[in-house]
Amino acid sequence: MTFRDLIAISGGNLWRMKLRTFLTTSGVVIAIAAFVSMLSFGAGNQQLITDQFNDLGLFNTMQVYPRDSSEVKDTLPHPPLDDKTIDTLAKIPGVNLVFPYDAFAVWVTCGDSTVKTKAQALSVSATRIKIFSRIESGAMFASDTSKGVLITGEFAKKLGIDSAKKLVGDTIIIAVKVSTLDSGLAHLLEDRGERIQDRLKKIHFDSLLHTAYRQKVLSTEGNAALRRFINGYLNARTTVADTFVIAGVLKEGKARRLPVESIIIPAARARRFTNAGFTGEMTDMISLVAGGRLLPSPEDTNSRTYPQVTLDLDPAVLHATIRKQVESMGYRTFSYAEQFEEIQKFFFY
Repeated sequence: MTFRDLIAISGGNLWRMKLRTFLTTSGVVIAIAAFVSMLSFGAGNQQLITDQFNDLGLFNTMQVYPRDSSEVKDTLPHPPLDDKTIDTLAKIPGVNLVFPYDAFAVWVTCGDSTVKTKAQALSVSATRIKIFSRIESGAMFASDTSKGVLITGEFAKKLGIDSAKKLVGDTIIIAVKVSTLDSGLAHLLEDRGERIQDRLKKIHFDSLLHTAYRQKVLSTEGNAALRRFINGYLNARTTVADTFVIAGVLKEGKARRLPVESIIIPAARARRFTNAGFTGEMTDMISLVAGGRLLPSPEDTNSRTYPQVTLDLDPAVLHATIRKQVESMGYRTFSYAEQFEEIQKFFFY
């Protein structure tokens, strides 16, 4: 039987069983089309995520967080993220730059409008990170002591302005309301018009010899003193303000693990606000309590703790190597590069 005879017989069989031939051919075509579509979908989404990560410069960053004591054994260290830690992290081979996430609540007056938002302290060196260097209009502030600030489109929206570019060059007043130890102590001496002498007159000193009366007085006065101190510390707040000029507008781009607040203030200029005291925000209270600085002493004004720190890494160094060193110090880490590897597995495996 020749090859021509085989072709003729095969073609005849296919022609006699038209429905079966059609169904088989359709199934093969659909399977191939589905396979090609899945590969195209995976490749397209991978490219989309790659472009977004590259645009924000996330592949060369790593976030460092304090380790939660409830997540690990008590024998492991749980050091705070403070200025001393930042210096130590900066010495790790492969780490180009270290800067903290240092945000705080502010009141901003621009023209006749005053809005509440969040500001972020940032050093000039940290603006090498892509997400902070994408200036849409204007320019970056010149130094860490500059009176120029950056804003985002979110700040303009809070003012009811459609374009943030219109604000470049405008003068704004940034203020924080802080609680101080002095305001709490002042309320211990006088509260609601009642002075400490008036409260002492209500105590029957002769009856203090009796245990029941003495315990009652101690309990009542102790609770009242604590209430007065907390009331003065949290509510009798002092306003700290400074004048700035809007130097530029930062192009918007969101990265959940690398937040960018509405206003970026040069790091040295921002210390006037961050070292002033407790602003009343819950996140600030958690940070201060964790660092033992809710009631600070004059000696520890230069010691700060942060909720997270960002590392700018050398692309030639493996992230896993740096991650192991950081975690051995007692911290948690997150890397977009390692996260991207997991995303790739999701699309192709």
